[in-house]
Order: sequence, then structure tokens, then C-alpha cells
Amino acid sequence: METFVVWGQTPAPEAAVMGLTVLDWIVVACYALGTLLLGWYFGRNQKSTKEYFVGSGSMNSILIGVSLFATLLSTISYLSMPGEAIGKGPVWLVTLLGYPIIYLVAGYVLLPIYMRHRVTSAYELLEQKLGRGTRRLGAALFIVLRLAWMSTLIYFAAEALALIIGVNDEWEPLIVLITGMIAVGYTSLGGLRAVVITDFAQTVLLYGGALLVIVVVSFHMGGLQWFPAEWHANWDEQPLFSFDPSVRVTVVGALLTMTIWHVCTLGGDQTSVQRFMATADLKAARRSLAANLTVGAVVLTTLFLAGFALLGYYQAFPEALGQGLSLEKNADKIFPHFIATGFPPAVSGLVVSALLAAAMSSVDSGVNSITAVVMSDFLPPADEEAGEAVRSGLKPSHDLGARQQRRFRQARLLAFAIGALVVATSWLVKYVPGNITDTTMKTVNLLTVPIFCLFFFALFVKIAKPVGVWLGCVVGIIVAVLTAYSGPIFGYLVVLDSASDPIRDPVSMIWMSPATLAANLLVGWLACRFLPDRETFAGRMWSYTPAVLAVVFVVGLATWWRPAPRIQLTEANRDKCLEVLRAGLASDEFWPSMHAAEGLTVGGQGDEVREKLEPRLEEPLDDQQRCGVARELVRAGDEEKLPILFNILEGEEDFGRVHAAESLFKVHPTGDAPALRAAMKPTQPDAVRRMAAGALARAHDPAALAYLRECMLQPEPETFQIAAWILGRTGGGKKDIALLKSRLPDAPTPLIRAYLQHSLATLGDEEGMAALLQNLDSDDPKVRTYAATFAGDAGDLAAAPKLLKMLDDPDLDARIRAAQSLLRLARR
Repeated sequence: METFVVWGQTPAPEAAVMGLTVLDWIVVACYALGTLLLGWYFGRNQKSTKEYFVGSGSMNSILIGVSLFATLLSTISYLSMPGEAIGKGPVWLVTLLGYPIIYLVAGYVLLPIYMRHRVTSAYELLEQKLGRGTRRLGAALFIVLRLAWMSTLIYFAAEALALIIGVNDEWEPLIVLITGMIAVGYTSLGGLRAVVITDFAQTVLLYGGALLVIVVVSFHMGGLQWFPAEWHANWDEQPLFSFDPSVRVTVVGALLTMTIWHVCTLGGDQTSVQRFMATADLKAARRSLAANLTVGAVVLTTLFLAGFALLGYYQAFPEALGQGLSLEKNADKIFPHFIATGFPPAVSGLVVSALLAAAMSSVDSGVNSITAVVMSDFLPPADEEAGEAVRSGLKPSHDLGARQQRRFRQARLLAFAIGALVVATSWLVKYVPGNITDTTMKTVNLLTVPIFCLFFFALFVKIAKPVGVWLGCVVGIIVAVLTAYSGPIFGYLVVLDSASDPIRDPVSMIWMSPATLAANLLVGWLACRFLPDRETFAGRMWSYTPAVLAVVFVVGLATWWRPAPRIQLTEANRDKCLEVLRAGLASDEFWPSMHAAEGLTVGGQGDEVREKLEPRLEEPLDDQQRCGVARELVRAGDEEKLPILFNILEGEEDFGRVHAAESLFKVHPTGDAPALRAAMKPTQPDAVRRMAAGALARAHDPAALAYLRECMLQPEPETFQIAAWILGRTGGGKKDIALLKSRLPDAPTPLIRAYLQHSLATLGDEEGMAALLQNLDSDDPKVRTYAATFAGDAGDLAAAPKLLKMLDDPDLDARIRAAQSLLRLARR
């Protein structure tokens, strides 16, 4: 199918068809096979771990610089930077202004020290000043950091490749396995030489793929009309600076955090130090650093230009975007989508190879570096093994050369095991909130600053003591965790007036590195300055402080923190919610007023609800209405009104009995009572039985739950509709989700189908969550209202922006339910 057009014409809608051609697959297969052959070629004559880890220390400086760039770029940057340009804005480009500072600090402060020592593992430097324990601390933190880094990039690479290939998420594990094993294969075979050579080739492909996007888009649009001439409506607020820490990105924040990250990575990351050790001398190392920064600046600019080009392209040709994708919500997926649909055969294969290259260039480097750290920092060297054997009076069975060869084989096996671990743990990444850039900052960069601070104290602080350095490190990690995950820990902030990103972390991830650096250095220096030496009793006691603090933090977080999503409403948002609910409570519409009372109780206004509703019990009400008033009084804290509900339940009028059982289902504190069990007997009307079973199911009554599941199998739509609604709040597990899904085809109306979908959402089903979000935009006010109601019950944080808009919905009950759910999400 033809996907190209003549200059300046609109592409056909068929351009949105996903998938690779046979020719594309041949190109990808040839690339993968070529990298494995390269690893075998360089590995066939290697005999020592020095050759394996640092290429004998005499590799070309330009190749080393490009390899370092390819390592730090990775799939993460290759996908996230165009996504940032499309969905967030151009502000990350200002980080280029920090490159001269990075070069001066890294090249003239850090490199002279590292090149003077010529170590295989950077963490050997820590032992000289702070002891073997600190060396192993740094090495252990590095291993955790790089494992998280590799898992993150492999996950996002698989996600992008699945989109490009045109397969669903179920294929992603296989893609992860293939990508990871190829990278681990040529790394374990060829060592650093194979890594550096393939990194160079991969960088060429990376840059070529991004550049080709710009060329193709310019061809389609007849020039550079895609370049943004003004601030795009799709972009975030990105001010020069803001005193509001929740603003996602500012110019000052981006420049500061990325400058810190680069310096800390170049000065404390084994992946970087290992590259410098592979050069001949200090001048060559500086040339490598300059090459790294230069290539990085060029490629970063090109990736942003590619993002701008895609933004302009899909604005001009929205029909080419494909179903289910939008520039606002799926910015990170636009680049992979264009790779699959915007290039002719073979070219797509080359760019897919570039995407694989970006992932593998980082995996190979990470595996090689972790292997070097483990072999150098946690296992004794071959000559030390031999010496220990002689000192013990044992006769070594092999000479030193044989021992070195054995360690070389161990290194290869270890590299393979590390790669397998990365592949196995990559799926944990999907639980980290945010787009690719956010996720990267919260995982990959979490330990970068604490690791660097270990080197700062060891190399530049004369009064450094192990206990002070460890204490500063622990405090730095705590600050990093609290900052990176401020949303899940303290509650997300919902900003009503934000044009984009209405859901924010209370502290943006751009402040993680500066805050961590300040806390780590300050606490570490104070501890080194004032804590007693370890030789004293007080010093020995203080030496346990870092471990105790770490344990207290982990236990406290595990005890206090709850994973349920929640939000923090701004004062203006909360006031508007309460205003909507108070207006609803005062309205002449009875049931919306009861729903408003429920929302006010959720918002902590129970006293106000009791004051307003108590007199209404004296009004002439039918049993259903008396149930509504009594129910909301009970919910607001007046449990003395429970007998009203039980009296109606035990009465003769079935209509009132149903609503009494429903009210008890909603507010009864225990979910059990003799009257409820009597109401659930087979002799009772079905509607009464269902709601009585719902109230009993609150206490996880097996008989009640079994009955409700039987109701799900009944042919009457109203029967399985109500049963689904109850199971959504009392059931759980895959069986209930499957049971509810099985009745979706039988739903005769959009409202009943919505009940099933929303109940699935409350059970945590992703498809149910997606349907709930879609139903919030329904033209049917009842569907819209029930979606707003269930959004709070499901804890669906993604619904918050739509709920905020619904505060101005033309339907009163929809406004009330939206306000109620927002307050419920804020209270979780």
C-alpha cells in the first residue's frame, strides 16, 4: 500500500496502517546478526579482564566519546525528547547552555583525578579514603541504579516496538527478551571493544533516523512550515522560574537539574568512568568528553526538531495519526507511530534498527559496567587469590594466568546473568507514574546524586569520615525518594486552571537532583565535622545511625504509605466542589440533594449535613425518601438513625424495603444484622434479596457473595445490572472481573453497559477504567453522572481533569457527583 505523496500534498488515510514489511524485517535481522558477529570477532582473542572491561586502555578517544554519548542517550532519550517536544514544550533545550560548565567541571576537576589512578572500577577510589565498606556501598548503589536504568529503557523500547510492529501488549515480553538477549550476547562475547564499536554504529543510525523524520516531514509539507512560530496550545506552562514547586518544568529548573545530573553521572557512574579509563591519557579523555557533549548537543537538538516536525505534520494531516492516538495524550507514541507509517519499506527497518540500537547500546554498556564493578569490588582479583592460597600453605592448582582466564570466563557468565535479570525485572517500570521523561527521572536518576556525593567527600573533603558520608548518603536517598514520589506519598495536586498537566506531583521531579545534592552535602559535612571518631564509644554508637535511619524510613513508609491514588485539591478547587454540593443540598430536587449531602460528608462537612437534614425527617416523606434522609444522617455520623432503616426493612411495603436494604448496603457499619439475613431468604422478593445480599457482602459473607454471583448469570438485565454494581464494591479477583465482562454483550442499553464497565473499573480492570473515562464525555447525562460517581469509588485519578470540567456540567446531579468524587479522591 502506497504511503507517500507528492510534494506538499496530504497523505492518504491508509498511511496510518501499522506494521513492518518483509524487507524491514530482513534489515532488522541483518543488523541483529551483525552485532552478534561483531561481539564474537572482538572476543575471540581476549584473554584478560582488563582487555574485556577497558579494551587495554588505549582505544580511540573519539570512539569512546561517541560510545559514552550512545550509552547515556539510550532509547529513553530517543523516544522521550520528541515526545517532550510534541506534548510538553521546548524548554529542555536550554540544558545545552550548561554544557560548557559540565565540560569544565568534569574535564578539569574530575578527570585529572580519575586518570591519575587508572582504576578498573571507579569505586576503588572510595576505599583509599573511606574504607572498603564505602567502596562497596558506592558499588552496590551503582548496581541498583544501572539495573533500574536498563529495565526502564528495555521496557520503553518494547512498548515502542510493539506499536511499530502493530502487535498488542501481550507481545512485549517477547520483544524485551529478544532485545535484551542480543545486547547481552554481544557484550558477554566481545567486552568493551564490541560495546564501543557497536555504539558508534548505533549512534549513526540514531541520528539518521531522527534526521530522516525531519527530511520526510519537510518533503510532505513543502518546506519548513512545521517549525513552530509561536507557543503551541499543546504545550505546558514552562516559565523562566516559579516559586510553585509543582510546576513540572521551568527554564532554571531544567538547566540546574540537568547540569547536576551530567556532572554527577560523569563523575560517579562506572559507565562513564570506564569509558575514560579506556583512553590513553588525560588529553584523550578530555577529547572523549568533548566528543560526547558535542554529539549530544547535536542529537538532542535534532530530536527536538524531529518532535516539532511531527507536531506540525500531524496538525496538518490529522487523518494520518491513526485511531486511538492524540497529540495531547500520546505524545511519547507519536515518533514510533511515524516510524511505522511514514517511511517506505527498508527505511522503517533501518530506523527500527536504530531504536533497537538505542536500547542495546545502553544495555551492553550497563551489563559490562556492572560486571566490572562486581568483579572488581566484590570478588578478589586473581593475583590476590593466588597470594591467599600461598599464605594458607596451599599449592595453587593453576598459575596466575590460568586464574585470570577463569575470572575472564566468570565475567562473561556474570554479564549474561545480569542481562537476564534486567529482562526479568523490566515490567516493574509500568508501575511508575508519568510519561517517559518523568519515569526516567524517578528511576534512572534516583541514585545518581548520592553516588556522586560519595566521590565528592572522598576526593575533596579533608575531614570526611565514613559515618558522616554514609549518613549524608542515606539522607540524600530519602530526599530523592520523597521528591521523586511526592505524588504517591503525599497526594497528587490537581490544578483547575492548568492548560495541561492538571494532575501534578506537589514537588516536580526537576527539583529532585538539586534537593538531593543540597541535603546530602549539608548533612554529610555536618556529620563529618561534629560526630566523634569511631575509636570512641560515642563514635561507635553513631556509626549505626545511617543503618537505623534507613530502616526507620523504609518501615515508616511501608506502614504509613497507602498505594491508593489520591489527590490534593487546591483551595480554589475544593471551595468550588463545596459550592456545587451546597447548592445541590439546597435544591428542590430530592435525590440530587441527598447525593449532595453524601458529597458534603465525604468533604468533611458532616455537621452541616446533620443540621440541614434533621428537620427533613419531620416532613411528609414516603419510605424511599425517609431512607434517603436517614441514610445520609447516618453517613454524617448520626448512627441513632439506623433504626429508621431497619424498621422500614422489616415493614410490609416492598418498595421501601428495597431502598432500606440499599441504604444499609451503603452506610451500615458492619454489613451484618438478623433483619438483613431475613431479607435475603428465598421467600423474599428478588429486589429485596439482592440489596440485602449487598449489605451482607460488605462483611464478606460467603452466602451473600455466592448469591450475587448467581444473579450475574440471570437473563434479566436489571438483575445482573444491580448485581454487577454491588460486586464492583464487594467482590474482587479475576473470576469476578471475568464474570462481569461476560455479560457486556448482553447489556441492552448504554446505561446498563456503563454499570458493568464502571463496576469493572472499581475492581481495577484497565478496560473498565478506560471505558469509565470515555463515559465521562457521554452525551447521555445518566451515563455521565454514573461515570462521575464510580470514578471516586474506583480511585481513578486519571478522571480528575474531566471531573473538574464537570463541575460546570449542565446536569445538576452530574455536577454533584463530580464534586463528590473529587473530594473522595482527595480523601483516599
